[in-house]
Amino acid sequence: MRRFLSGIVGDEEKKIFLKLTSQTLVLRLFGMALLYGNQVLMARLMGVSEYGYYTVIMTWINFLVAFSIFGFDHSALRFFSTYYNKQEWARARGFLRLSFRIIALAAVVCMIAWFLFLWDKQQSVNIRDRYPRTYSEAFLWAMFVIPLLAIIYQSSAIFRSIHQIKLSLASVYVMLPLGISIASVVYYKMNAGKMQVDGAVLMNLLVTFLVAMFIIRKMKKRLRPKYGAEEPKYEAGLWFKTTVTFLAMNVLTLIIKQADILFVGHYFGPREAGIYSTAVKISALIPFGLSIVEYVYTPRISSMFLKNDHKKLQEYISHAARIIVFITIPLAIALIFSGKYLLMIFGKEFQSSYIPLIILIVGQLINALTGMVGALMTMTGNQNVYLMVYLAASFVDIILNITLVPRMGAVGAAIASAASIIVLNIFMYVLVRKRLGLKASIF
Repeated sequence: MRRFLSGIVGDEEKKIFLKLTSQTLVLRLFGMALLYGNQVLMARLMGVSEYGYYTVIMTWINFLVAFSIFGFDHSALRFFSTYYNKQEWARARGFLRLSFRIIALAAVVCMIAWFLFLWDKQQSVNIRDRYPRTYSEAFLWAMFVIPLLAIIYQSSAIFRSIHQIKLSLASVYVMLPLGISIASVVYYKMNAGKMQVDGAVLMNLLVTFLVAMFIIRKMKKRLRPKYGAEEPKYEAGLWFKTTVTFLAMNVLTLIIKQADILFVGHYFGPREAGIYSTAVKISALIPFGLSIVEYVYTPRISSMFLKNDHKKLQEYISHAARIIVFITIPLAIALIFSGKYLLMIFGKEFQSSYIPLIILIVGQLINALTGMVGALMTMTGNQNVYLMVYLAASFVDIILNITLVPRMGAVGAAIASAASIIVLNIFMYVLVRKRLGLKASIF
């Protein structure tokens, strides 16, 4: 045990990474508590059915935001971090300008598609095919959340690429959930103790707008003095070639992580989707250690790989893997034993998701313990191979959802999600060993 702990602490350089990881851990723990508390609050204020509608809308928003970002969030870790460290301010400014312009354009396209879908739905001859008034209004408000969330996520990625961990995490994991919770309680009190899906989405939109304005101002204040009057330089061909791959991976990641919610909603309605979504959200805590380590280590992987320092890179990865295990295994045990109680906090109806929760925990445990396989492949120029594996895993996920959900409900959705995650990560672990000669896990 002492040897294991000393391996986590490491030498002076690793202590710096451990310090950054510790800061990320504290912020993410606080943020995850806020996110969990926000979801519990929304479920309690809205009730099972309205919360189900809210969950389905926010799941669709996540898909469209992933498309709007266009993969530039991952590209920032690979390109912007390099330009910033080398003080190539012209290219850094060019990357910022091009990325935000493309994101804005893609978001507008998504908004138009979203509006046309709603318009067509509400013009249906059969009144039963139309959405209820509150749900259609929520759909309309949600359209404006898409570009704002895309801006927040991209700005967060920019801060992450230059190791501004606090600013990177604060907007997504602290300000958004805390702000939405406060705004929702105020709305609930002012609306005579009633919260429907349209009001919930409206509060989400208001807070997202304020957070987007805040982080944009912070980014301008931080970066404008650096590039000053430098004319932007563009490497559009290189950026787009890489970014398109990252875009596909962002969308495929969401398919694996959240398509099961949409399948449950399609076959059994938004109410059951909302109940099942709580199991998905709780199981997402398992790769907590992995996400923390990736936040700190990913920007360094590319630079170490370019230096061809294989030995040093393996040291980084092994150090990261020990931290992941140290966090993940106790967390998984705690969630398995406390899962029923965590679900019960949402409401007694949500306890039916305990078996799906256990299944999802198993899949996420494999995800975490195989280590930073995704970051290793994408930051070393192997993103196309990674994409092919993602496509295969997404295909497995969709086929299993179509096959199992109608027959087994939420349990089938959990099996489909867990199986696709296991397939993805085991294949990636093997590829990292064969193509890069690196061991991503301690196992």
